[in-house]
Amino acid sequence: MQEPEIKELAETNKISSDAHVAMWRAVRPGTTEIELEGVFVAETAKKGCRFQAYNPIVGTGRNSAILHYTGGWNPIKDGDLILVDAGAERQLYNSDITRCFPANGRFTREQREVYETVLRAQNAVLEAVRAGVLWEDMHRLSARVIAEGLIAMGVLTGSLEDILKNHVQAVFYPHGLGHMLGLDTHD
Repeated sequence: MQEPEIKELAETNKISSDAHVAMWRAVRPGTTEIELEGVFVAETAKKGCRFQAYNPIVGTGRNSAILHYTGGWNPIKDGDLILVDAGAERQLYNSDITRCFPANGRFTREQREVYETVLRAQNAVLEAVRAGVLWEDMHRLSARVIAEGLIAMGVLTGSLEDILKNHVQAVFYPHGLGHMLGLDTHD
């Protein structure tokens, strides 16, 4: 990948990231999932992204746990978690960002435990990643941190090594760490 391509990807990701923040600011109980999707699309369009990398996924409450949820009409309730998987396309380069946040700005205890587990996994990978480190090793590191968190929450029982060996955490972490980006969402 050439430097201009890296800059284009970074700009597309910045635009998408800013649109996610705009959604956080716009959400109020009673807003529908499709309204939040509209905020994302409008914000990215304002910055020159005519297209999305894929159809945005916005799920609230139980819908936030449905992989690749495509509903969209449900009203957001106070206390709901909102899952957003959305990324813009700019100059044929794609972004793909998934975030989860509380509708009312405050996590419940259980929501916070899950959020902090995911954050620990993210931070562990950010600390370990560098040139020459294999992607698979970063995935394994994140899976270990997720499994540790699920054990600590009482969601999983058994030894950490057995859970990892049998990929039990994958039930809660089906996509793993992620994928590459470029001219396609999964380049």
